[in-house]
Amino acid sequence: MLPGATPATAPKTYPALRTAAMQAVKWTVANHHPPGGKIAWTASQKAAGGKGWTLGYRVTYVLNGEKHTSQAAVTVLDVGRRKPAMLFVTVPDSRKELWADIAPLMASARPL
Repeated sequence: MLPGATPATAPKTYPALRTAAMQAVKWTVANHHPPGGKIAWTASQKAAGGKGWTLGYRVTYVLNGEKHTSQAAVTVLDVGRRKPAMLFVTVPDSRKELWADIAPLMASARPL
């Protein structure tokens, strides 16, 4: 489920789901990337597998004095609760061969 407090009302519209996805991206950068990471957007579209929103992004950061880049994506899906479900993936540049797997993974996300 989407991290953070449960909203008073569920995000049901695409703009509300996009806003929830943006909040999820901020959470992922703060909790799963080194401090100081910078985001560059690479995708923003309706989720393929249900009512929701997908955001793709690149995170650039410095680790041990070296600049690195991770490709990442978040899909937020309406699952009939006040909190939407979230699928998150990030792949560092040390595994660039897996970057092409991000889009098919996000497209396969379905609410249960």
